[in-house]
Amino acid sequence: MRVSSSSWLLCAGFVGCTIVAGVDEFTDAVPAGAGGTSSGGATSTSSGQAGSGTGGSGGCTADVDHDQLNCGACGHDCLGGACRGGVCQPFELVGNENEPTGIAVAGDQLYWTSIGSDTLRRCTLPDCSPTTLLPFASPWGIAAGNGRVYWTRSTGNATDPVSVCDPDDCTGTYASITQGGDPKGVAVTATDAYFLSQGPGSLRRCALGGCNDMPTALAPGNGSGLAIVGSIAYWTNWDNSRLDACTLPGCTDVTTLFAENMGALSLSNGLAVDATHAYWSSLEQIKHCALDDCANTVAALVPSTAAPAGVAVDAQAIYWTSPTAGTIMRLVK
Repeated sequence: MRVSSSSWLLCAGFVGCTIVAGVDEFTDAVPAGAGGTSSGGATSTSSGQAGSGTGGSGGCTADVDHDQLNCGACGHDCLGGACRGGVCQPFELVGNENEPTGIAVAGDQLYWTSIGSDTLRRCTLPDCSPTTLLPFASPWGIAAGNGRVYWTRSTGNATDPVSVCDPDDCTGTYASITQGGDPKGVAVTATDAYFLSQGPGSLRRCALGGCNDMPTALAPGNGSGLAIVGSIAYWTNWDNSRLDACTLPGCTDVTTLFAENMGALSLSNGLAVDATHAYWSSLEQIKHCALDDCANTVAALVPSTAAPAGVAVDAQAIYWTSPTAGTIMRLVK
């Protein structure tokens, strides 16, 4: 079943529409139990956005409240985004895409799925000129790691697999590593692929070499956003719009970091995590929280943006897709 542009509007309020972006940085994170065109507006964040000032280090004389190249501090480049009050603003990195959905970043490569054009896409950062990796029917979630790209489908069939390819020869190396499970969210470590299975809702694990049977179920996972940092897995769960986490590989210590209790898709679609913060799409916003105190630090990082879906993060910026607008957005930290 193809998900149309009009269906994205329905995703704002009903269970059954899922999207994901897995960001897989093999670094340590806070343990689960620890506690184009400028668009929209952004609030300051403790995850790297400098505060405003008048001088800054390095002796520059830039107006750090408004200078795109010296925003909030000398040398802090918004990479195309506007600078307002010393805070970088969202920037349309790629436009005219056909329903971009899942998104992932690895090094200087940005990857995304496009269900409107049935393709896997990528570009080289920071400028980002898109190219097609592979035509593929109804691609959905995507992750990158180990020099490979991994993705899922949106058909909702129990036989849908997790697929993989070498991005430098996707057509010649394309293969499936699972035999089904209706996966949506996907993320990888050096040895295993993890995904959120929609039938039934669960977090599952499969060795990167492949699974002959149904992949191992680790924990309830009725959602779609999935990310792994170090030995910690994080995922969105539609039950009370939760953000859950556990320690891999066994996932025996599932912890709820935050619950919005605001209905099915208030916290749902894309999820990305770095060493200190979690970022997710929530209706018309990008939200974030500090991993060591998520319940008390949730805030709208981007208060207004067009129907965000997949989310990815690297050391420099947050990225997200908008299927309805056909855009890939970037916000420098």
